Amino acid sequence: MYTSVLFCQEIELTGRVIADSISVNIYNISKNKGVINDNEGYFKILATINDTISFSSIQHKNFSLKITKDHIENPYMEIIMESKVETLNEVFISSSGLSGNLKNDLMKIPLKEYIDGRIYGGKRIIPLTSTQRAFKKVNSGAINKIVNTINGKIKKAKQNILLENKTILVTKVRSRFSEDFFVEELGVSMDYIQDFMNYCAADIRFIAFTKIESSLELISFFKEKSIAYKKMKAHE
Repeated sequence: MYTSVLFCQEIELTGRVIADSISVNIYNISKNKGVINDNEGYFKILATINDTISFSSIQHKNFSLKITKDHIENPYMEIIMESKVETLNEVFISSSGLSGNLKNDLMKIPLKEYIDGRIYGGKRIIPLTSTQRAFKKVNSGAINKIVNTINGKIKKAKQNILLENKTILVTKVRSRFSEDFFVEELGVSMDYIQDFMNYCAADIRFIAFTKIESSLELISFFKEKSIAYKKMKAHE
């Protein structure tokens, strides 16, 4: 009898995430509810036995935890997030046909004959020296490839951070309202609450409304978006 009650009992788990002082999404996949840790890493989340809790952030590897009887009886835990390291693809300078000896490599590079632009009626072009032209050609290939690769990684990282920040904001806003609000007030099915929140977050006004202390403006925004959302779903 005790085991049966324990199995069904929902309790508040508490704990701390050790993750380099960054916000971590803590999501109960089984209950479709989520929170984030505070500035010191601490969090609280409701769960029952066999629920799966997911821990994720942009800079760490995802971690999942299945709740057992031990977690219910000792509802405090510490989660250490493992850093996610992204490495650049290795660039082989030797693939350009260069030996690494600058003097020898400069001698192997074919140079075009210099043409003075004045013979075509243009302005006089001041030519580069043979060393300047050769060095420019040597560096324009491999180095540009490295720079472009790094810039691409930086751009991707910035996009991921923006997406992560919006995900955290959506989780915060959703936690301000009960499931009854979405189901009874807005008429959004429980299974579609997260999808509805993502739909609202795509509106450029979403961030502005979430910064307002009063919830009245945000509620009006949700009611407006719920009408459009349900129409959209009806036509799918």
